[in-house]
Amino acid sequence: RQIRIILQRIGMTMQLMKTKQLTESELQEIVTEEENKLIRFSGIWKKMPDGSWQFTHNNFKEYVTAEYLVSFPVEKILELVTYEKNRDRIKESWYNVLSFASLLDTTGRINSWILEHDPSILFQYEDERMSMEDKQKLFISIFEKINDEQHTLIEWIIPNAQKNSMEPIRLTLKPG
Repeated sequence: RQIRIILQRIGMTMQLMKTKQLTESELQEIVTEEENKLIRFSGIWKKMPDGSWQFTHNNFKEYVTAEYLVSFPVEKILELVTYEKNRDRIKESWYNVLSFASLLDTTGRINSWILEHDPSILFQYEDERMSMEDKQKLFISIFEKINDEQHTLIEWIIPNAQKNSMEPIRLTLKPG
């Protein structure tokens, strides 16, 4: 438990710094010497040949950051993950963290906010975090809401679900 809390603090710090690795001196600013000794045996934290430190995979950093994030009120989370001049738009660097956070958030408050303010990021979640069927249902509900409000042509370009294709999918829906 103690190791997990230390890794959450490191992950959150790295996420805020927008970095995937820390120098030895940066790490020493975040953790005590005793904590540093503990996390070396976590299995997901390693020292690189150049002397820097990083998670063995970026998903580990994003996951422990999400664990830390969900302990805060949604208002505080939004201060961190949205643009200061546009609180309805999520910073791209937080997409993966939020995809994990939405799975960990038992209240549903994170997904509710995303659905209300910036639902397009849900289409960028990896398949294991949101099924294609749920993405399709989401798209239809968003389209119906926009169509009811604006009665206009809707066109979205979303990443292709096929792993072998780099071409995006263009969806065009017309009212009526």
